[in-house]
Amino acid sequence: MRNIKNNNKGTHSVPLLLMGDAWHLTIILYRYLGFMNDPLSELFAVIVDRREHPQESSYTCKLFAGGDNKILKKIGEESAEVVMACKDADPDAIASEVADLFYHTLVAIAHHHVDLQLVYDKLAQRR
Repeated sequence: MRNIKNNNKGTHSVPLLLMGDAWHLTIILYRYLGFMNDPLSELFAVIVDRREHPQESSYTCKLFAGGDNKILKKIGEESAEVVMACKDADPDAIASEVADLFYHTLVAIAHHHVDLQLVYDKLAQRR
């Protein structure tokens, strides 16, 4: 069982089905039940699952194994790539590089056991 925070319905204990190739079915189920409603939450759930259940072939697990040095180095690299894509004014490249930056930032957040909801709360305060 894992506690899942639903923005509309509070926190609920739901069966943890995030294992191996079945994670996408779990995401669909959680979304249907209203537990997840955005791609960042879905991706974060997968990243946390990789942290809790390492898989040797997983790039995410390799980042976790490398610790802060590896994760933060990737964030720096991806940040520079976002800057260059913006400089080139290429919308597709910008979207791709920002997606990479989001992913690596989510890995850092998960590595430090920060709840993604805390980030969402901070963003909401900036409205």
